[in-house]
Amino acid sequence: MAVKAIWPIDHTCGHDADRDLSDRPADRRAGFAEWLARQEGTDCWRASNEGDEQDKAAWLKAKRAEQQTASEAWSEQYRMPPLEGTERAVPWGCAVVTRS
Repeated sequence: MAVKAIWPIDHTCGHDADRDLSDRPADRRAGFAEWLARQEGTDCWRASNEGDEQDKAAWLKAKRAEQQTASEAWSEQYRMPPLEGTERAVPWGCAVVTRS
């Protein structure tokens, strides 16, 4: 008797797919197939997470601006000269100052 390698998966989004699980140990394929069935299909997952990169970039930009403001306030408070360096080094330095 051959060990089952191709498993039919009915995803929560309503899509069906046949997955080749031959790269998994045979005794763990059924459990992984059940887990996959509780997830969205690949295409639906990609579509729902597509905007996350833009949200993450906007959040990061706001966080960097907040850190820059805190760094400037710290510099004024302790009469420190403004940070100097490359375009990438100055924001990193602001992040380090705000964590201290």
